[in-house]
Amino acid sequence: ASYAGAASNSKRVIFAGGGHPDGKLNVISHITINSAGDAVDFGDLSVARNEVSGSSNGHGGLALTS
Repeated sequence: ASYAGAASNSKRVIFAGGGHPDGKLNVISHITINSAGDAVDFGDLSVARNEVSGSSNGHGGLALTS
């Protein structure tokens, strides 16, 4: 996916939304940093979006949509 938003802390990275040849995505996934790196479904956005931005203060992160 392209144009996905991401945020992280020292333990986890969260990816949300993004673009795909078939359209926009509504998927939210996370990867635990000290793991094998397989993404796990974390939930869904209320609306499929691309060009999502992310921000984190190191204590959990926030996914911000445009």
